Amino acid sequence: MTLSLRRGDEVRELACPLPPARASTLARRAYGAVAAAQLEELGEAAEPLAAVYARHYRVVGRTCSLVMLERERDYEDQRIRQDQPARDAARVRAHPAGREVEAIALELAEAVRDPRARTLRLVERQSSVSPFLLRASLALGPEAFEVTPRALRCEARGLSAVGSDCRAALRSPLLDAARLSAEAALRRSAPDALRLLSSLVERSPRDPSVLREVGFAAAQRGFPGHAYLLLRRALEQRPWERHTYAMMARCLEQLERPELALLHYEFAAEGREDWGRSPRRAERLAFARLLRQVRRGGGALASLARRRLSRLEDEVLIPSQLDLVVMLEWTTDRTDVDLYLQEPSGEVCSYRKPLTTSGACYGEDVQGGFGPEVIELAEAPPGDYEVRVHCFRGDRNRASTRTRVLLTVIEGWGTPRERVRRESLALRTGGEPQRIARLRLP
Repeated sequence: MTLSLRRGDEVRELACPLPPARASTLARRAYGAVAAAQLEELGEAAEPLAAVYARHYRVVGRTCSLVMLERERDYEDQRIRQDQPARDAARVRAHPAGREVEAIALELAEAVRDPRARTLRLVERQSSVSPFLLRASLALGPEAFEVTPRALRCEARGLSAVGSDCRAALRSPLLDAARLSAEAALRRSAPDALRLLSSLVERSPRDPSVLREVGFAAAQRGFPGHAYLLLRRALEQRPWERHTYAMMARCLEQLERPELALLHYEFAAEGREDWGRSPRRAERLAFARLLRQVRRGGGALASLARRRLSRLEDEVLIPSQLDLVVMLEWTTDRTDVDLYLQEPSGEVCSYRKPLTTSGACYGEDVQGGFGPEVIELAEAPPGDYEVRVHCFRGDRNRASTRTRVLLTVIEGWGTPRERVRRESLALRTGGEPQRIARLRLP
């Protein structure tokens, strides 16, 4: 074997003789491990073939775990075929890993170049797609699916300019998200703060909780384009988590891309979830608000939006306007986060008191993760309001993963004077509710 090395204009070739091949029982297993790993890295497009390679070569990984059941009936109950080993061997012979990796990589590259194809690939595994979603997707050209975030203009700073706690966190094998967030809060420049938080993504690029956390921070700091792309990566890791579509839709609203946001809300309504819940009140309010905006805009989806809004209003009562809407969502599943709104009178609207004297109404109490939870108030009494959040129960199996929330406050919902405010906060489990926002209504 000859290696060709280049440095500037200088080229040097280096001969590297290979040792003679040796028979080894490990060689077959090593090949299987490498092939399965390369296929798994390509994501869901290669997962079926990756599982075949993992089973055939007895490689335990993301797509395959090996178990031995006690009875023959157990194999039948689990629908494990007796001829599976022979079928897997035939597929391995027919589909060499090198050739398949190259072909799937080229297919994925084409999808990246076509943003509409990449977006629609996220819903390919759904059991059904509504006629509205199909017609709306075809009505928009490929350019309508392109999301290009604005460039971050960061300050140049050396390691010596970073606090000692932050330096220790960056040098640690396990990044301390709390330390980085504390340092980011001290940065006057929002791009500089976001650049620091991106270290979490660089260390854990495939962790959906990390991608959501930094995405929430980006959305709150005014960088919805970056938030959208981070959330899309999280969705590609866990495409069954329907609520991520709604999170992406809210980023697209910030980007003033109502038509693409509308599609993502429809994805959220159509998407598959393990517990099979219907869209929650907060998502219906957001969807209706956007449908009205698209209908008024008169674009390619105006007539479709009109019909979809009519159907939505037949399903559930949607107000024409509200004085105040407070919505909360969070980054981790199997986590119960509660929302509290204290009114000027001192009365508190929460899951414990879902309807107050002034008419503040608490939506669904989401106990399994992500949210959103919402409080809506049609006629808000003037005065000072306080919003608090409480992490009632975290996921005991993920003690190292913290929960971050994103709060959206909309004053004058559905009116020309509408004003949107966003806040983000990392939660501590237990203890007293944490204040996240104060506001004054005239």
